[in-house]
Formats: sequence, C-alpha cells, structure tokens
Amino acid sequence: YDDLLVGSPYWDGPGGLDAGGFTVVMGRPAGPAGLTSFICDAAWSMLGIGAYDYLGQGLVILGDVNGDGCSEFAVGAPREEHGPGNEGVVRIFSGFGGAACPYEPGFGVALRGNQSNVWLGESLAAGHLDGDGVPDLVMGAPGSPTGTIPGAVMMLPGWLLLAAAGQTSDLTDPALEALAGGMAATGEVAGDRFGASVAVVPGVGLDGAGAVLVGIPEAGAEGLGFTGGAVLLRAVEETEGAAALGDVPFSRVAGESANPRTFLGHDVFGGIAGAGTPWLGVTGLYSGGTGLDSGAVYASPAGP
Repeated sequence: YDDLLVGSPYWDGPGGLDAGGFTVVMGRPAGPAGLTSFICDAAWSMLGIGAYDYLGQGLVILGDVNGDGCSEFAVGAPREEHGPGNEGVVRIFSGFGGAACPYEPGFGVALRGNQSNVWLGESLAAGHLDGDGVPDLVMGAPGSPTGTIPGAVMMLPGWLLLAAAGQTSDLTDPALEALAGGMAATGEVAGDRFGASVAVVPGVGLDGAGAVLVGIPEAGAEGLGFTGGAVLLRAVEETEGAAALGDVPFSRVAGESANPRTFLGHDVFGGIAGAGTPWLGVTGLYSGGTGLDSGAVYASPAGP
C-alpha cells in the first residue's frame, strides 16, 4: 500500500514554538464501502530540535536510491542552525515498514547550509536529472527576504547521496565540494527568494531526463515589486561524465506586469499529462485573474 508523509512546520514540540515535525502514516486496506476511516496511529514521527526550525517545511519522497527496494525520503528544517544562524538542514532517511524493509527508518545523511540565512531545505524535489537511473535530490535555499545574498538551488546526485551515507556534512565540506563546482544554481538578486519552491519536470532535461523548475516569488518585473516568476533549468554534462545543474534558464515564466505583489512562483509543480507530454505549473498567490488577490495557477506544456 502507498504510505503518507506529512510535514507540519509549525508544530510546537519539546524543542519550542514552531520547531516543526513530520509524521509517516502507513498505508492499509480500504475500509468497508460507504464508511470513512480515521487513522490516528502514526507509524513514526520526528519533531524539530529548536524553536522556529520549521522542520517539515520541505519534504519529498526520493524513490529507491540505495537499491534495497524501499524508498528514501528527505525532510528540510530551513531555520535549524548548528553554528551559522538560520543555515538550514536537510535530512535523508531510508524507507521502512515494508516486507523487505527495515522495521524503523534509518538515518542516511544530513546536509547543513553552513552559511547564515540561506534557509536550506525550505523546498525539496526529487527525480531523474542526470540520466544515470538513480534518483537525484533538489534542494532550495532561498535565503531571507531581507538578506544580502541571492537564493540558490542545489542538485545532489543520487550517487553522491550514497557516497555520503551516514554522515553529517556541510555543503562546503571537501567531501561535497562538487556542489560548489556547478551543482548549485544561484539567483540574480538578493532577496528575490530564488528557490523558494522547486519541482522536477520529467522528460525535458539532459538525455530525456528531468529538468528543475525554480520559483522566484519575490522577483520584480516591469519595475513592480514581488511579481515573481519561475525558470526551468537543465542538468548539463561536466568533466569526466559528471552532471551539474546549469544556471542559464532554457525557459522562463515572468510575473504579471500589471499588478505588484502577485508572488508568482510561490509554488511550482511538474508532471506528465495526456499522451506523455511534459507539463509545468506555477502558482500566483495573489494573482488577480478573476478578482483582487483571487490567486491563480498557470499550467503549460514544458516543451523540449
């Protein structure tokens, strides 16, 4: 049965206010027809360790990275800190509970932002980006809206997840120095929240793999503030056959030009529709399509 992973970034726990948390609910047979089932017993939960960590703000099912037949999952706590303030932490856990899976989730790897106010893990996505068949992880680090550094999006290949298994690593650690060499794409303007949302759009990237859709909800267009937007980035081949995340968009969705503060790119999504056509979607939190601040969702074929 399919299982459910639920994030609750404003969970008040032992760590303090808005420490956050997440819960895993195992799938089970459907109840009798016409009756509603209430599931009150979570299989496993984790709470944030400090106030305002916002654990569970970003979460994603990775798929089977290590080949054991069980899916791994990643959870972000964008304001957790172990040195630099509001650096953010992303933790990856191994799947559990299935017939051939461990009884409890195992710790895979923890990744720290290691720089003040980067907010690593506010958004997460996963998919096949580099063509090697192993699921890859995408992490948004949009930074503080009042910060002085542009946001960033980082692609962590599945093979690198396996190499770092069981470790706690800074993104500037030599063991992960490849990230600084091109696996990260950065925004253009500090405070535009590049990477506040991320999604993988299948079939339009390197060798038919996926590409990364990045939301920039506080970017400006036509001189208006916070109109937002989104860009689509492909992985590109680097030296020795490795892949990195390109920082030159091959497709761009611009914010509305008539109204400020529409926050286009607050959420983004990608998928396959119809006869195998890749599609992308971008939300405008306060877009005025049918009325003031009514909100809107824009969807379009992604194209090759």
